[in-house]
Amino acid sequence: MRAGVIACSVYPPNPTKLETDMPIFLRKANDAGAKYALTTTNYRRVIATKLMLSPYALIAKLNGTENPTKIKWLVTDNLKVMKKPLGSS
Repeated sequence: MRAGVIACSVYPPNPTKLETDMPIFLRKANDAGAKYALTTTNYRRVIATKLMLSPYALIAKLNGTENPTKIKWLVTDNLKVMKKPLGSS
């Protein structure tokens, strides 16, 4: 909480069931007031590819519900490790 961040663990949408899982994920994220979702490079690629090919993506675009929460997906498996923590002297 010192960093102004509160974790909200939610299962990620299953790439094989995006039509049902993505709306559930986005609703939970919206209810929690989430602004970011942490992910990995591989999962992000799979989801991006599936969304491009999925009927859900077309329906969501037409309905204007593509990403109503405007969550930013942050890839965390390629972050650089800091030598000194922020705020340390």
